[in-house]
Amino acid sequence: MTRLLHIDSSVRDQGSHSRDVAAIFRHAFDDALPTAHVTYRDLATAPPPHLIDAVAASMISSAERSSDQRRALKIQDELIEEFLAADAYLVSMPMYNYSVPSTIKAWIDHLMVPDRIMTPDGVASPIQDRPITVVASFGGGYGPGTPKEDWDFLRPYLNKIFVDTMEMNLTIIDVELTNSTYVPNLAHLLPLHEQSRAAAVLQATDQAEAVAKALDRSVDPTTESAAVSY
Repeated sequence: MTRLLHIDSSVRDQGSHSRDVAAIFRHAFDDALPTAHVTYRDLATAPPPHLIDAVAASMISSAERSSDQRRALKIQDELIEEFLAADAYLVSMPMYNYSVPSTIKAWIDHLMVPDRIMTPDGVASPIQDRPITVVASFGGGYGPGTPKEDWDFLRPYLNKIFVDTMEMNLTIIDVELTNSTYVPNLAHLLPLHEQSRAAAVLQATDQAEAVAKALDRSVDPTTESAAVSY
């Protein structure tokens, strides 16, 4: 069975630009590949713990671990197994303070375990070439040539983690200038935001259909591997 892991992270459950565009991806993906199994995780309502207990537990014997440490390792193991089991990934996030939300950082920290998802140099990642789509919303404009281009630590971080480290196939869908929708003195930027959002909606739809097509094993019933090149 084809599996999609869908992660949301915005603290807003209503009015979130990243969640809304991710939902458009999901709708198109579900229509294109209705037989896929989707695992959904909302990091805003169920945030993963930080690494304190898991790291401490890894340094001592199982008999010495506290109940909190055992629980942290159990959560970490669940997050890793859930990640490894997926064939494709959809992650939505806003930029917070020029980088990823802390819940996304904590989630990634639990995944970056040596010999499970992280591999030594020269050893292929177990999730090599799997498609991951990130819907990222930005309150301002941080694209190439903008005054605050070098303030964006979100996109470089995601590329370093998912492309350089995990060897995945990353697509980032941007929704920019979202602050113009509710900050009065930024209202003049609203038309540019609307253009950005319209482009993101179109890209999300096209990307979902392309991922679904790449993952559709009915095209080749002999396909067995969970790692799908895209």
